[in-house]
Amino acid sequence: MGIPPPPPPPGGGAPPPPPFGLGPAATFPPKPLVKPNVKVRPFFWTKVPNNLLLSSMWGKAQDRLDELDVKMIEDLFQVEEKPNAPDLAQIAKKNASKSLLDNKRAQNLGIFLSGFKLNAQDVDRRLNFIDENDGGLPLEIVISLKRFQPSTEETEMYKNYKGAKEDLPKTDHFMIKLCEIPDLNARLDLLLFILEFPLQYEELFPAVSSVLQTCTEIIHSKKFQTVMEYVLAIGNYLNGGTSRGGAHGFQISSLPKLVDTRGCQKSYTLLNLLVDMLSIKEEETLSLGQDLSSAKFAVEASVKGLTAEVEVLWKGLAKIKKLNLDLQVKRKTSDAADGKFHDDINEFVSVYEVKLMDLNSRCDKMKESFAKLLTLLGEPSGKNSEEVFGNLNKFLTSFSSVVQEQAKSKGKNNNGIASPKGIRKDTKTPSKEQLNMKQMMGELKVKQSSAKQEEKEKTNTSPTKQASLKRNAVTSPTKQASLKRNVVSPTKSSTLKSPKKPTRQGTLQKLSGGRHKQPKWDIRHFELDDSGQLHYFRKADGKVINSVYLRGAPVSISDEDKREIKIETEERTYFLKAETKEEALTWKNDLAKYT
Repeated sequence: MGIPPPPPPPGGGAPPPPPFGLGPAATFPPKPLVKPNVKVRPFFWTKVPNNLLLSSMWGKAQDRLDELDVKMIEDLFQVEEKPNAPDLAQIAKKNASKSLLDNKRAQNLGIFLSGFKLNAQDVDRRLNFIDENDGGLPLEIVISLKRFQPSTEETEMYKNYKGAKEDLPKTDHFMIKLCEIPDLNARLDLLLFILEFPLQYEELFPAVSSVLQTCTEIIHSKKFQTVMEYVLAIGNYLNGGTSRGGAHGFQISSLPKLVDTRGCQKSYTLLNLLVDMLSIKEEETLSLGQDLSSAKFAVEASVKGLTAEVEVLWKGLAKIKKLNLDLQVKRKTSDAADGKFHDDINEFVSVYEVKLMDLNSRCDKMKESFAKLLTLLGEPSGKNSEEVFGNLNKFLTSFSSVVQEQAKSKGKNNNGIASPKGIRKDTKTPSKEQLNMKQMMGELKVKQSSAKQEEKEKTNTSPTKQASLKRNAVTSPTKQASLKRNVVSPTKSSTLKSPKKPTRQGTLQKLSGGRHKQPKWDIRHFELDDSGQLHYFRKADGKVINSVYLRGAPVSISDEDKREIKIETEERTYFLKAETKEEALTWKNDLAKYT
């Protein structure tokens, strides 16, 4: 055995490489130092932590710095050194002075009865049906009956009442009838679960599917990878010579800041620069917003929340099975209608057990895909999905908007495909006056061309062909999921026009209720479009709450209150109220044009 060799002198040899996943320095050497020739506006992004780089898309990202037109960046981003909610409508108070009920409860029950015209004698019979077409109660009525079902104290109060019942108002007569219905609470609970269950499932299934689709599309998008590489290169150049420079990757929360980082001209942003450079170097990436359009449907989706809601549905289905069994054992009736009612519930449970297993499988795939997406983006594993999809959607929406705007101003078509006379690296940025002049000349040519084309069509288009064009111009009603607030006018391809159907918008009251709300008249903004759909919103510039498809739905004015409008669809009956009976009649006439 010899004497072991002495250790190497300091600096005489490289240290051993760190274990896998522990030392990003061995895999990601520092970026080359970059410093702009002039002072430029910084891009405030957030770098991806080194320990997340290796497994993310940034680990394979190409360095695009050499492909940048740095002169263009400096010219455009050089820093010059310088020394209530509308008032709610009041609910009309009913005369409840003789009622045994609390005044407010009697008032709310009176509003409910006047809106739904429910006959208390039929409630017991209709509780034995699930489907409204078979005579069952709609969900809104079941919710209200559950809210107004007599309490133990009220049942005793009516039982011990010694006065003349005929002197009581109709609200008390209705409550007395409810007290006489056997097992009312259990039957209402069962129906409520059954009627709400399909609605919850139909809302949950597309939400899970949208998140799964969005994750899959982003993970496999080469265009997305390329665009992110250019953002990284531009940001590193702008941040050169500072602590923000030399980044290997950035967090998705930095993307919306592209539109906030402005150049020398306040109207020109870092996002404009990105689109300009991509149109020169990677033109096919300009359709990224269209390729990843599913992201807008996942904006408000929470992966954790959706997973929890699927679990709630399983518990709800188990609750339905238990309530049905308990009620069946308790009643022990030989009535054929009761037997069919319980059989229908068992069939309902069997159908939705299969559907829930499919939804459960999709939910597992959604969670797995989102975890992969976070790894790809270099984001922490616990990142909130709403934040991730929200930032992605903001960027993609702004990206598509800039592509369209710059396509118009640079002679491109609406799909963002450049004409042969695209921007070159040696081309000077046109002045604002030159751009305005080019745009004016372009608009003049378009108007002249359109006028000639219209005149030509007037001369050459036969009446038969015009009628055919007119028929083809009629579109089917759009689905609710793809509703758009702004209706695009059809192009004038023919001199013959279809009869213009009425559209209208304005404020009406809507009789509403829910599982956790008292029935009341709510102020809503309504918009009737020319496809026969009536959309309503909480406020004029807000998001659509719901839509009513008017085809085949009778519309009428209430006999009791000429300001009230009644719309009877297959799903439910809507009650609206205008300020005056004249306004109600105008709305009713316009709505009736589509029924």
